[in-house]
Amino acid sequence: MIHRFKNFPLIYVNGFDGMEVNSGGLNALHSNVAVLHENLEKRMTYVKLKALEMLEEPLRAGQVPVRDVAVDVVNNIVNSADRGAISLAAVHALGEPVRSGNNGVRIPAINGIVNAVRGSHNEAAYLAALDTLSAPLDSSALIGGMEVRMMAVVAVERIGVDSSATAAKARAMGLLQAYVNKGGWEPEAKRRAEEAIAAIQGTMK
Repeated sequence: MIHRFKNFPLIYVNGFDGMEVNSGGLNALHSNVAVLHENLEKRMTYVKLKALEMLEEPLRAGQVPVRDVAVDVVNNIVNSADRGAISLAAVHALGEPVRSGNNGVRIPAINGIVNAVRGSHNEAAYLAALDTLSAPLDSSALIGGMEVRMMAVVAVERIGVDSSATAAKARAMGLLQAYVNKGGWEPEAKRRAEEAIAAIQGTMK
């Protein structure tokens, strides 16, 4: 006996008003569900990209609590999405707080950038993240500056080690070497940067 399902939602969306449940019908059902799932994934990615755009204003806000919440939201979006599609947008969204002069804002934003690109395999995102992290590495702030610079060193190392792209690894090592070459920086931070360069080099062998 062949059963028929009229107006089955997944099938109806794709232009059918019913389907026979036999081997051919089940194969067609599977194909249509797969297409629907792919379309939903694309729509969700679009929604998340638009959400990251909308977060750019609160990420530039003068109030630290507002920025902190916005950074948390970016992290939540990244953790629930296809990192390959979302990572670059997340890096751009977090760029302003990383470049800000407020170290309390920079610290969660730096962590957010590392989280955004981790495992993304998106070379453009890696390079954009490294460009953004050049700002805290160049920071001359005295109060809290050491902590932020050390965090930036560690972040650049993680990105350089995680990336499989030679260009990103070279960029990371170049940033760290430029930091080491600067005069007047903290000796312990310089040593940490040298260790980071060695760690990235070790992944290129």
